[in-house]
Amino acid sequence: MPASTAPAPRGRRRRGPGPAGSVIVAALVLPLAVLWALFPANYASRPGIQSETVAWQVHGDTVVQITCAVAKLKGETVRCVVDASTPGSP
Repeated sequence: MPASTAPAPRGRRRRGPGPAGSVIVAALVLPLAVLWALFPANYASRPGIQSETVAWQVHGDTVVQITCAVAKLKGETVRCVVDASTPGSP
């Protein structure tokens, strides 16, 4: 029986980005991932504007004295509003 001299089948062509493509993708994704992680961490560390009612004193049926403390970042603008209504009204 004669020996077959058929050429060996070539391997399948590889699909995908290959090593160079993987490096390029990693170079694009890594900075975005770092920014994605740093933005919420930086934003959460900023306290923003916080208010607290420190004291109130009732002087009569129509007069109430309210003392509030407001904490804010330097340069932030704050407008304080006291909204009062009688019981039973919206």
